[in-house]
Amino acid sequence: MRTRFLVMTLLLALPLAAAGRDRPVYLGLQIADYTLDVPPVQNALDDEEPTMRVGRLGYRFNRNLAIEGRLANSRTHDPVAAAFTRIALDLYQADVYALVGASTVRPNGFGIENEDNLALGAGVTLYGSRHRTINLEYVSYSDGALYGFGLGFVMEFGDP
Repeated sequence: MRTRFLVMTLLLALPLAAAGRDRPVYLGLQIADYTLDVPPVQNALDDEEPTMRVGRLGYRFNRNLAIEGRLANSRTHDPVAAAFTRIALDLYQADVYALVGASTVRPNGFGIENEDNLALGAGVTLYGSRHRTINLEYVSYSDGALYGFGLGFVMEFGDP
């Protein structure tokens, strides 16, 4: 069901992609402070808010539409993988964006099985130069079981 939702979102976004001429790729690194909120183990995790390193690889169709893959990990949890459609409102020297996608979350050592769920987020990007940006965002992975804020750096390759 979630996969169908992601595919439908991507297909509905294709007309926006047709407006773009250049197709730059971007790479990013983010440090994020997340909260794991899973009822059966919530008491065991009350003091644990994992700081995760998030690697990002994206393909920008135009200034308003991109697809992005992410892989996050920490010392205490297995990796989190996600794929997003990124829809942005381009402002002067900044943009505001929404993320819609799917994620796979498997916290380590707490007996929770893989969870393939909806992932949502929103953020703001500030352009330091034409190809270097910083961003602040809120992302909720796995239907809200893992959520938090992140601060990141992105390097774009190609003309926007």
